[in-house]
Amino acid sequence: MKNKKINKPHHHHRIRRKQPPSQSHSRKRWWENLKLYMKNMRIFKENEKLRKQAHLLHQENIALASELNKRFSN
Repeated sequence: MKNKKINKPHHHHRIRRKQPPSQSHSRKRWWENLKLYMKNMRIFKENEKLRKQAHLLHQENIALASELNKRFSN
């Protein structure tokens, strides 16, 4: 028996290249990215501020707890 070649259907797909965004679309995206970046920076700075506040409160709590321990241990 001869090896019979099986023909598989060939699918030809066109490769579509993305068109570069129009200048106005690209500018709009740039502004949106800038707004998001600025929002992230504000959140980051607020986070830093809150982290410092939390650290100070934690230190104050430790000092107060120590003072309470001294008062009640005498």
